[in-house]
Amino acid sequence: SIAGLCGGLCALGGLIGCLIPIPFGTFRLPSYKLLFICFLTSVSCLVVYLPSLYRFPCENQHIFGVFDEHGNPLDNSMLYSCSSFCKSCSIYTFEPVCNEESSTIYFSPCHAGCQDANLTECLCDGSSKNTLTEGLCDNSSDCDSLWKITLCFMIVFAFLYVPLPLVPTAFLRQFKSDEKPTATSLNLILNRLLGAIPAPIVVGAIIDDACVVWGENEDGSQGSCLIYDNRGLVRAFTIMRK
Repeated sequence: SIAGLCGGLCALGGLIGCLIPIPFGTFRLPSYKLLFICFLTSVSCLVVYLPSLYRFPCENQHIFGVFDEHGNPLDNSMLYSCSSFCKSCSIYTFEPVCNEESSTIYFSPCHAGCQDANLTECLCDGSSKNTLTEGLCDNSSDCDSLWKITLCFMIVFAFLYVPLPLVPTAFLRQFKSDEKPTATSLNLILNRLLGAIPAPIVVGAIIDDACVVWGENEDGSQGSCLIYDNRGLVRAFTIMRK
């Protein structure tokens, strides 16, 4: 829900970007000046986008069997090392529990080796109390960069959307009146075939490559991603690889 709210704020930046050219009479400029403005806003977008991605994302939390103390991904086989007494621990939902003494998060009470609903006698818990608490550890949410990266992405969206009304204007000025319908149709088809259709598929595959724990559906098939490697997501959104 918080991510959706932040995404809506970023979209507001995009709306502002579309409206920026109007008060300045930008549409009356010649085509080459319109394209030059698009070039400048695209460069400005990149200047804000790359530093914000590398500066503000939160580090991976220490989740037993998923990330080590330094946030490095682990072999997922470790996820089940403390639950040998169980025939199967479901990863249908992410139900984290915390060892407050070691600041270690476990995927669920089952994965922590807990033998009752009170989160006591957990085989993985090395604390003297031998008891875990529900939810993430207190120090696992110290990252406070959400508002910073949201503000940066509002600026990014504003710069990104400035060319949206300018490019079609510059494009259509290159054709005679009777040629504009055909040019618009061909442009729309090429945009869909080369951009709008393949781009989500390619980017989605790259994002999926940064997933470290996949959920399971009730029928045992692979579900949606439950835990992403934050560092892998940064690389995916910059150099298009995990």
